[in-house]
Amino acid sequence: MVNEGNLPQDIGLLVPEDPAYLLSLEPAFTRVGLPLSGLRPEPSSRDHAGEFLTNLLAILRGPAPRMALASLCLSPLMPWAADEGRTFATEYAETSWSVSAREYKGRGAKIFNELRPVTSPAQLIARLGSIAAELVDTVPLRSRINALRPFITGECIDWGSLIRAAAPVALAPDPDKRFVEGVSVFGEATLPWRPVRHLIVAGLAGTNWPRPAAANPFFTESEIGEIEEATALRLPSRRHTLARRLELFRRQLGAAKEGATLTAAARDLEGNALAPTMALSLIARALGAKDAESLLKDPIGRAQSSLPLDSAITFDTCWREENTHTLLPEGAEIVIKDNPFFLRRAVDGAIRPQSPSRLETLLVSPLAWLLGEIGAEDRTWAPESLDVLTLGNLIHGTLEALFPEGTSAPDETAIRTGFSAAFENAIAQTAPGLLENTG
Repeated sequence: MVNEGNLPQDIGLLVPEDPAYLLSLEPAFTRVGLPLSGLRPEPSSRDHAGEFLTNLLAILRGPAPRMALASLCLSPLMPWAADEGRTFATEYAETSWSVSAREYKGRGAKIFNELRPVTSPAQLIARLGSIAAELVDTVPLRSRINALRPFITGECIDWGSLIRAAAPVALAPDPDKRFVEGVSVFGEATLPWRPVRHLIVAGLAGTNWPRPAAANPFFTESEIGEIEEATALRLPSRRHTLARRLELFRRQLGAAKEGATLTAAARDLEGNALAPTMALSLIARALGAKDAESLLKDPIGRAQSSLPLDSAITFDTCWREENTHTLLPEGAEIVIKDNPFFLRRAVDGAIRPQSPSRLETLLVSPLAWLLGEIGAEDRTWAPESLDVLTLGNLIHGTLEALFPEGTSAPDETAIRTGFSAAFENAIAQTAPGLLENTG
């Protein structure tokens, strides 16, 4: 469509007010080398320093929330690679303990030794400064730490005031990044801000163009009509709202001086079929078409020359027929070549034993057992709690330490003496988030 003699600003793009469209515009047009103008202002950038400091204070306050630990590992301020951060975060989120983090020896390894609760203002300032010195960019965090100093006075730490002062804020975007000489992007609810030679309308399916109007919460449509007839008072009604939105759409189409291309998605993001929108039916009637479906042309299988794309862009690079089908093993059966009990391994590569509950799952549902072995089971997040599984692991860990395999049973004195150490060791191995180390 951008041929010789045409400029990007000669093309207009009318899109629904839907994040699914707005978030995809820039990557799609960047792929084919076309700049965009008229996009919404760049959203406020994330306050990474504020997020980092908020999570860090929650950890230093103790006991450390596992999601705060995971979020800290994923922060772009951390000096390690993104893949390593995801590994640390996954382990912290699952068990409040990361073996990979403790074995990590690269830049920033000192941070993990500092993630312990503090007891005094001086210790808090020293710990914050030590962690800030290990980050990729220390300036943003150091400035936020300095802003906390007025709240760190006396003998006690006012955690509530500190967390409120450290809370992330919206950072204003850079106004110098605006670009105007590109493909014009027009919003659904406004008139085009300049005429174009050719207009592309996206999303002519489902509930777009026009969007459904909500019913009046107080009056029915017939009552609104009677009120208008008796008092000349026009209340907002679904009929008036739809008529206004359709008129706006008609005027938006009028921004095209030479032609327009209307696009309608066949399915939504969940794969459900979408029907043509109301406006497409009205366009079909105006053009004398039998129905809206008769105007639709499936791009799959059509000649490249008939597509509204630049001739330099081959359709094969954007769409491949095999990508539209789910890839399944022949016969829809999963074949495991090796011993399936070797799938789940510990960090050191050793084969993990099967517990009675896992073997019971294998008998009831082999598929559920397989998903658990390869780590593909549901990981719905829930707040940390002392659930039955954690309590059971603590008891088993304590008993295994008090009654080692292959030794004679200890007497009551030895059990009482060694219980505290065995229990603390079980907590460190199973639920380290319960520990309140103040070292």
